[in-house]
Amino acid sequence: IPYISTTKSPQQVMGSLVKDYFAKQQNLTPNRIYHATVMPCYDKKLEASRPDFFNQDYETREVDCVITTGEVVRMLEQEGVSLSNVAPAQLDTKFNNMSEEQILSHSGG
Repeated sequence: IPYISTTKSPQQVMGSLVKDYFAKQQNLTPNRIYHATVMPCYDKKLEASRPDFFNQDYETREVDCVITTGEVVRMLEQEGVSLSNVAPAQLDTKFNNMSEEQILSHSGG
């Protein structure tokens, strides 16, 4: 069985949104955006490299780079950064005009 499901994973859905919707919103072509994700396992790297997630028209992938959470931890340790010492940042709301409160309190459905 080549693919068990035809449904994209959240990683690839976000890649599609970034390279299509967000690109159009910013008046950019998809190949002008470098989209990186932080994911919990190495299999997401393989998923992002699948040929069906490559846009032939723009010669770009939906997700250009996948970094695992373990790799993030190692990078932070190498740089001597402790997340408990990092100041909180504003939530990025590039995709819509909802407030942070609306996004964080979404009830689903």
